[in-house]
Amino acid sequence: MKSRLAPYVGLLLMVFLTGEVVSSQDQAALLKESSIVFSGTVKRLEASSFTEAPASSQTIVVRVDAVLKKPKAVSLKSGDDVTVEVKQSSDFQKDLRATFYTDSWILGSGVAVKEIGHVPLPAGQTPTETFNQVQKQLSDEDLRSRVNDADVVVTGHVLSIKPVSVKALNGGESAPISEHTEPDWKEAVVQVDSAIKGTESKQVVVRFPASKDVRWVSYPKFTTGETGTFILKSDEVSGSEKALFSGTEVTAYTALERADVLPASAATHVRALLNK
Repeated sequence: MKSRLAPYVGLLLMVFLTGEVVSSQDQAALLKESSIVFSGTVKRLEASSFTEAPASSQTIVVRVDAVLKKPKAVSLKSGDDVTVEVKQSSDFQKDLRATFYTDSWILGSGVAVKEIGHVPLPAGQTPTETFNQVQKQLSDEDLRSRVNDADVVVTGHVLSIKPVSVKALNGGESAPISEHTEPDWKEAVVQVDSAIKGTESKQVVVRFPASKDVRWVSYPKFTTGETGTFILKSDEVSGSEKALFSGTEVTAYTALERADVLPASAATHVRALLNK
């Protein structure tokens, strides 16, 4: 019984401390907007943690308990003091524990951030589990959007890979001159084990740039024998929406980002998101 009541106790404490319930949807929205997220304890009001950040009635100093999200370039760890320019100073008091959703403000001998939002933490509660749930929610929202936008979603394995003539893709004309290296287009023939969306074909052709140039590096590269769940769109990148397969013109597809190629085991989750 104790374990069943625990979430409700936390919810009641949140209401008691803040007068409102901050939903996971609200936190997901905050997370999308934020570049730096951390949990911490308010140590000083109307103060600054380093000289480059001006103290004012809107700044507080927070001791970091856990860093939840930050750019690699920002040096921030547990135990550091951070200056936070808050939206409403009356929301804060000394020793308040909260998860802070922020954006960078001043980076110098210390770190100063601007508050986007914050969620107070009841005594004894850690932010990690809630933060992980919010991250999963965002991940599912992104995946659902990818699947809904896709023309075809299948699970399967790559049977073969062949190069594609650039001139053939451009109707016999040379490719336009570019500062980037040629994409080195190749076509992967994927044997469909299970069609989740958009096709009844047993095989589909997926066109991809094999080049490692910065222009093409984000595109997934396929290998013979590779298995997966493939989230595909009709090819609008290479210059031709058609591929020649066994003497017949068929639709050519592309996977635009690495996140469009998932493990084969993800198929069940993808189907569930598609049906929601």
